Amino acid sequence: MALSFNESVAGIVSATWAPDSRHIIVESDFGIQLAVWSLIENVSYIINSPKPGSGNYSFSDCGRYFAVGHRLECKDHIGVYSTGPWSELNKFRSRSTDMAGVQWTPAGTHILVQDTHLTYRVLVYTPSGEVLAQYEAYQNALGVRTLSFYRPYSCPASTDCDEPLPCPSPLLAIGSYDGQVRLLSTHSWKLAFVLPTSHPGDMPESMAGRTVCTVEVIDSGAGEGGDTASSMSFSSELSTVSAKRTKEQAGVLGNAYITRNLKALPKLAQSTQLPKNDMLPPKFGVSWLGWSACGTLLAVREDSHPRCLWIWHALEARLCDLLVQLDTIVCARWRPDSDGLSGERTPLLAFCCNTPRVYFWTPMGSSWADLPPISNKQQTPSVPAAKPRGLRGGAATLAASAPPDTTTELNVQGLRWSTDGKRLLLIGKDRFCSCDVTLDASTNEVDVSHEAEDVSA
Repeated sequence: MALSFNESVAGIVSATWAPDSRHIIVESDFGIQLAVWSLIENVSYIINSPKPGSGNYSFSDCGRYFAVGHRLECKDHIGVYSTGPWSELNKFRSRSTDMAGVQWTPAGTHILVQDTHLTYRVLVYTPSGEVLAQYEAYQNALGVRTLSFYRPYSCPASTDCDEPLPCPSPLLAIGSYDGQVRLLSTHSWKLAFVLPTSHPGDMPESMAGRTVCTVEVIDSGAGEGGDTASSMSFSSELSTVSAKRTKEQAGVLGNAYITRNLKALPKLAQSTQLPKNDMLPPKFGVSWLGWSACGTLLAVREDSHPRCLWIWHALEARLCDLLVQLDTIVCARWRPDSDGLSGERTPLLAFCCNTPRVYFWTPMGSSWADLPPISNKQQTPSVPAAKPRGLRGGAATLAASAPPDTTTELNVQGLRWSTDGKRLLLIGKDRFCSCDVTLDASTNEVDVSHEAEDVSA
């Protein structure tokens, strides 16, 4: 079956699936229209004058409602649409100067509006257009860069959006350009906590406590039969470990995790040259926020420290761990939980650094799995990979195809979990592969097995 969509001279900028998988949202260029194409009837519903950008429209978690940001007569507006059948329910004026994002709350009862990056302003509306809250942390500086709700699960389209969803973490996380994460209560829309992305020694004792950094290092004393614990000891004293490679170690992956209280965190060198694309955001501020499936842990990445990952216990405003890698962390994803077992499952965070390796973090520690070279001929013999060792983490194992004469490495640049949290998609520049992931919570051992064929893009 083949379908074609024609947006005339405007062209197509993006196309996304609707939650019911029966419609496709097609965005045309220059903010002319959004076309909702039905795959069953081959007809479309047109929404005129949307604000450009995929962040300016959003479905409710139940899939019954669709919110779109509009720019009409140089003013921001929000349109609320029903998806069954498609029709406009309401359209109202927004207080934002130049909205940068629109999204529904997890319960589907409110609409959140993020203002331009030049202004710190977050607005909360009801679908009828009533303003419930307006939050501004500061003025006259770059504002909100990213925000994230904890979403326990996506309810089916038949579920009534008026029924509140169970939410163990009623918090909205807002990451801004000042390097702070602000947590707002979704009950009162008031500020609950401010989480800094800084050195643990610069945090209040109630937040950091005795937390020290978990650092990836290259331990020359850890051979095939060696034990990293014999050469790397725990230390709470200030260390000169810089978590970086020497010239002789260029391209060498780390082989141990140690816990040290570093004097300073590795920081991105500021460039004096202007970026080639002026639409890109500046390379500082909180660029990514991720909630664990249980709704209690929050992972944070800040662009000024691209090799660091802060993991917070959000409900207690307490730093659980600070990971310092040898390479830049390019992607991180929590294992989802669609079976409602988040209270029984151990939280598992997977992240990658554009290397042939995937890293894992649990409350018990860190580990990794090395990816063997990928066969360009896609032959099938299977061999086990070497087990990595680390002070704080369990070993990971990987079974994959044995390399033939011609092999290439898969440098992982992106990660995607399956909805049941049992499979992990590893995405490279021009190919990807899928793996089965299992975690033994008692030993913190992560088993990663690769059975599917690698697919070149």
